[in-house]
Amino acid sequence: MILHITPMGIVREKDRKLSIIKFSDKPEEAGEIFYKLMRGDRDLIKKYVESYITDETIISSPNLHSILNSIGLKVELDKSRKINIIDIFIKTGLAGSIEEAKDILNRAMASYTTLKLREEMTNKDLLIIHAINAYDEYTETINLFYERLREWYGVYFPELSDYISKIDSYTNLVYNLLKRENFNIDNLVKYGYSTDKAEKIAKAAKNSLGGLLSREDLEAIKLHAEELKKLIIKRDNIEDYLKKLLDIEAPNVTALVGYKLAARLIAKAGGLRRLASYPASTIQLLGAEKSLFLALRKGGKPPKHGLIFQHPFINQSPRVIRGRVARLLASKIAIAARVDAFGGELIGEKLYEEVKKRVEELRKQAPKLAEKKKVKKRFGKRGKKSLRKKRRR
Repeated sequence: MILHITPMGIVREKDRKLSIIKFSDKPEEAGEIFYKLMRGDRDLIKKYVESYITDETIISSPNLHSILNSIGLKVELDKSRKINIIDIFIKTGLAGSIEEAKDILNRAMASYTTLKLREEMTNKDLLIIHAINAYDEYTETINLFYERLREWYGVYFPELSDYISKIDSYTNLVYNLLKRENFNIDNLVKYGYSTDKAEKIAKAAKNSLGGLLSREDLEAIKLHAEELKKLIIKRDNIEDYLKKLLDIEAPNVTALVGYKLAARLIAKAGGLRRLASYPASTIQLLGAEKSLFLALRKGGKPPKHGLIFQHPFINQSPRVIRGRVARLLASKIAIAARVDAFGGELIGEKLYEEVKKRVEELRKQAPKLAEKKKVKKRFGKRGKKSLRKKRRR
């Protein structure tokens, strides 16, 4: 017996006789069931397919065949058994004419397509892309607001920026204390500063060279600090959301490179599945496309890394080994992305440890590699041989 799947039901073909197990009499409902069935709904597979499978059953649909295999139902696939859905609808009595068969098929597929579009629109990849873009935009805005606050408040208390460099700490002090006389030891200790640092800030406030501002001037500054504080809170909320999203959708890539870099790689690639389809060499240079094309056009040296340069394994390594570390990290990202996209066990921590171990080995070799590169650069491709000849002379 051969089983064919159509938007209206499962067609059984035995001894060249056709019969259909309808999903529903209504094409719209049948289209919804067809969508759920093709998504691997276990209950629907059991209801419409599993009970008709025997040792001699052949499946004509590759998609249905892969779904059945994924749940442990081993059946034979024969892609050569192609069917004409319009003819089948007429032969099984589902439609009385070609026009009616086409109308039924169109209505069922319209329902299927609507659900498919909804699935694409709720794709978690899109949420990751929008979340990391929003995070970066908030960060850029916060930096602009902070520069304005520091310059504005610096008219009144310029010495504060010498002691406080963190954006959120500076903003909180300006918003909560505002006036120089409020920068005393007790208040500063209450906000978590050590006694030693509190004494220095309090002394700076007392002896400040800043100008005398009116109450209205200070209130305007406080209003700006309040808006900056709200932006920081919103960005932190987005960051928490992004972290939870990446832990669910791309746990292996996240464990390997961190949730921010993982999100940026997914956003740059256009989705997790696209990232998983890229070779390691492409992942290595994601984000460095302009530099690559410029090098190819002008004949310069191509870049060794793109976005992945943000990882400490690369940016904290000696320059001489960065290319090797970038290749290593990109190859592991490719593996992690494929496991996340197509299913598999959690291997992110294992991949991270493998990269870490290899990077430590390369960092130990870095001085020798740097010397070798220096000799090669000075004496050409023959390197040490040229150096020995020169010494003999």
